[in-house]
Amino acid sequence: MKIHLSVLVGACVVALQAGALALEPAHEKAIEELLELSNTAKSYESSVIGAFESSIANSAAQLPAEQKPKFDRAMTRVKELMIAKMGWETMKPSIVALYGATFTQAELEAVLPLMRDPAMKAFVAKSAPLAAEAAKMGGEKAKTMQADIMKIVQEEMSK
Repeated sequence: MKIHLSVLVGACVVALQAGALALEPAHEKAIEELLELSNTAKSYESSVIGAFESSIANSAAQLPAEQKPKFDRAMTRVKELMIAKMGWETMKPSIVALYGATFTQAELEAVLPLMRDPAMKAFVAKSAPLAAEAAKMGGEKAKTMQADIMKIVQEEMSK
């Protein structure tokens, strides 16, 4: 999913730079409302940061105790860089373009009443943090496979 989203977002950036995607104001407004109602900003940043944190957890665990504060400071700065370069505010125009290329204004307007429903709002609010948690779970599972992965790589590299 992450790979596919980044490819699609990248394609939209290229299309926007080429001037290929010009959304009508009403279409863009419907996208913005959908993104707001679906809590996309929070979900996006949670998944980006969650995936990053999960990918570095093993490295951090292997550091000597005296190195951990330095590593933590470095990772704080890296997270700040990630938010600056690929956080919601930076990526929002590309994501709006992605939605605009994928959904017609009529499709969005048909979905918006469902998204305004209090039950759906509650569902979205409870679902938003799940992406980051799922990324952490995946990272934990990947850690348990690290030795096996390295063994396979070493076997194949020695052939």
